[in-house]
Amino acid sequence: MAVVFVIHAPEDFPLFERLTSHARAAKLPIEFDHMQLKLASVPNWKEQCRARIYRCSGAIVLRSHHTEQGAIDWEMQCAQAFNTPMLELAVSEWNWPRIAGFIQSLTKGSSAYA
Repeated sequence: MAVVFVIHAPEDFPLFERLTSHARAAKLPIEFDHMQLKLASVPNWKEQCRARIYRCSGAIVLRSHHTEQGAIDWEMQCAQAFNTPMLELAVSEWNWPRIAGFIQSLTKGSSAYA
């Protein structure tokens, strides 16, 4: 089973829930992980976040009007450092078929970026 790390602003937690709900409804063999609280100033936060991203097959970045400049940059840089396949999604352009296709590519072992 693939694990996808979802990078999002704390205010976009409902979008994370929407994503997980769609995946369950589509019966995709996927597990989602994320760090809802962005506490980069807390010493162990970065270590925990890095470990959780490392174990993931891919990452989905949810961007919205809540996403402030720099708010999710560290998580994205961490995923990029691990060469984690990443799908960056402007929430105003929510496209479930594209998201599902990305997730399915991870379960097949693909390392292609969407």
